[in-house]
Parts: sequence; structure tokens; C-alpha cells
Amino acid sequence: MHFNDYVFATAAFAAAKVELINGMVPEGWILVYYALGDINKDGKSDAIMVVENTDRSYLKRNTLTGPKVLNMNPRKMMVLFQTETNYKEVLRVGNSFPTENSPDKPCLADPLVEAGEIKIKDGDIKVALNYKSKCSKFDATEHTFNFHYEGARFRLVGFDEMKLERITGNATQYSIDYVAGQQKTVTGINIYEKTKKRTKFESLKLSTPLYLDEISLACAPNNQIACSEKINQAQLSDL
Repeated sequence: MHFNDYVFATAAFAAAKVELINGMVPEGWILVYYALGDINKDGKSDAIMVVENTDRSYLKRNTLTGPKVLNMNPRKMMVLFQTETNYKEVLRVGNSFPTENSPDKPCLADPLVEAGEIKIKDGDIKVALNYKSKCSKFDATEHTFNFHYEGARFRLVGFDEMKLERITGNATQYSIDYVAGQQKTVTGINIYEKTKKRTKFESLKLSTPLYLDEISLACAPNNQIACSEKINQAQLSDL
């Protein structure tokens, strides 16, 4: 096979997968993000897709700096396992992602589509959400969730949080290992220059495991209840 034929075949194969994924989007929703990779380690390319409602009642007028209309349409995450001929939905999580816009911070970039990403590697799912403003160079925060496929569920095994002062470059990173029950805190980070970093380890008393279908990715694991309530109120309130 010539190189050009290989490129064409690869592109056609990828397009066919995207078409199959699009066929799984619920009616009245649109596909805003997808990632491919082997989740259940059967050698097939599974998929994660994030879909968004298209209800115009979730479009809110903005009188502050930023876009004139804020898209507060809720999003869902869907996990698809590839079969011999198609994809099979194995999980659907509602209200799991932050919306495209935020009424509290209308200049915030879309935490997933503009600034974040989803990766599938070695049976793990990594979801990175980056909260940064498009109107200023003030603080930014990145949340990274790491889930492991365990039986028929996805267990939260790790969570990273990076808090960055974009003007000074100073940053602090928190990493939680939920399996080992340990938190690592790194201070003294500066993204613009070399600095002396300080690392601290702490043991955590963890009660029960957390799973993807139980938590909201729009909230840090330790702030689920208060954060989720605030998100729901923001989505339903008029500006």
C-alpha cells in the first residue's frame, strides 16, 4: 500500500468511527467532544463522548463583560464500548461537566472544549478541566480526574489540582492518590523560572470509593454537595 493510500484509508476509518459515534447522540443533543481508546482492554477502540442539550431556554442574557449570550445548556458524558459492528452505551452520566459558560464568570473559557481534554490510556480515563479567563491574565485552576475501569464501574483513583497565578507564574499543585490514601502537595512552583520546590506528603482517611456515576466533574471531589447545588441554581436562574 502506498503512503497516500494508507493516509486515505486511515482517514476513512476515522470518519466511519465518528459517524458511528454521532449515531449514538440522543435526540435534541449535539456532540461537543469525543475521545477514542481501549477502556476494557479487549483490543477495540472504545469511545467517550460529551453531549450537550440544545434547549434555547438555557441561553441566558449577559450584561457583563464577555459574550452577549451565555450557553448554560447541561452536558452529559457517555461511555461507549465498541462491539464487532457498532458501539454499545455502557454508561451515561448527567450534569457531569461544567457548562460552556458561567454566569458568575462570563469570561471563563469553556473548561473542556477550549481548555481541557479527555484521554483514554491503559484502561484509565483522564479528564482535565481548565478554568481560565479569556478577558484577563488572573488566576487559573486545572482539575484532572483519573478513573480506572473496575468491573462495570469507573472508580476515581486520582485527582490533581493545579492553582496558577498567571501574572507571577507562581503555582501550587495538589495530587491525591485515592487507592494509597495519600495527598502530595507541591509548593514553590513557578512556570516562568527555576525555583526551589517543596513537597509534602499527607495520609488521608478515606471512607468509601468514589465512582464516575456518583460525582460531578464540575466540582472538586471534596466539595461535591455545595458545588453541585450552586451549579444547578446557576443553570436555572435568569440573569
